[in-house]
Amino acid sequence: YQPDKVRHLQAWHKRIRSLASIATWIALLDILEMADSDVKIDSPVALLALPGPVFPSYGFNPILSPHEVPFEIAQHRILLNPTTLDGEQHEVQTSSSVWDCAVVLLRLLEHHLAHPLRSTEMAWLQPSKVASIIEVGAGQGLTGLGASLLFPTARVVLSDVAQVVPNLDSNLQLNNLQNQASAQALDWLHAKRDSSRLKPRVYDLVLAADVVWMDHLVEPLVLTLTTITTSGSHVLLAHQTRSVRTDDHLFQLLSHDFDRCLIPRDSWPGCISHAEKITVYDLYRR
Repeated sequence: YQPDKVRHLQAWHKRIRSLASIATWIALLDILEMADSDVKIDSPVALLALPGPVFPSYGFNPILSPHEVPFEIAQHRILLNPTTLDGEQHEVQTSSSVWDCAVVLLRLLEHHLAHPLRSTEMAWLQPSKVASIIEVGAGQGLTGLGASLLFPTARVVLSDVAQVVPNLDSNLQLNNLQNQASAQALDWLHAKRDSSRLKPRVYDLVLAADVVWMDHLVEPLVLTLTTITTSGSHVLLAHQTRSVRTDDHLFQLLSHDFDRCLIPRDSWPGCISHAEKITVYDLYRR
C-alpha cells in the first residue's frame, strides 16, 4: 500500500474530470458562437431556447384532465390526435406540439372577424374576400382547423412535410372537417415540386404560426411563401424571436416581395394579451 501514490493518482483524476468539464463548456460556447456568427456549418445544430407554454391549460384530447379546459372556436371544440411522430427532421419532431403562436393567431383571427372595425391593419380580413387559405408548417394543424370553421366557404389546406400529412388527415376527421379542408404535403426544401401538386396552387391567405426557428430554413420558407402567393395575397405570421440574426435574415428576404405590417397589440383580444413574446405580422404580397 502506497498512500502517496494513491493521493497522487486521486489528484490527477480530479484534474482530468475538471478538464473534461471545461472542454464540455468550451465546446458548448463554440457551438453558441457559430450559431450567432456567419460561419456555415454542414449539419445545423438545433438550439431552441423554448420558454414554457403560455397557454398550458388547454386540453385537446376527448377526455380532459381536471386542470384542462376545452379549446373552442366558433362554438366548436377542437380535438387533436395525441400521436407523437418519429423522424430525424426537426419539422417532424416538432409537429406533435401545439405552439403558443398557433393559439394566438387563431384567437386573433376569431376576434377580428367578430369585431372587424377594431383594427384598420386587418380591415382586409373579410370572409367574402378570402376564397383560399393554407397553413404552412401546420404541425397538429390547430390554426388551419380553426380557419376552416371561421371561413366556412373558403378552400382550406393544412400543409406540412409528407410524414405529418396522415396525422393532419386524422385531425380533420376527428373534427368532422374532412369535407371542408384537406391535408397536403408541402416541404419547403422542395417548394417548387410540392407547390405544383397543391390544389389550389396559390392562396389569398397564408397562415404561419411559429415557423421560424432554424436559420437554414429561412430561405426555403420565403421561397415557399412567394411560390404559393400572388399579388394581393396576405400572410399572417405569428412569430417568436429565438435569434436576432435569423429574424434579420428572414425580414430582409421577405422585403423583396412583401410589405410588412405589425398587428398592434392593443387590437388583440384579452385572452391572448399576456403572450408578450409573440408578435403578429401581416405580410402583403406586392
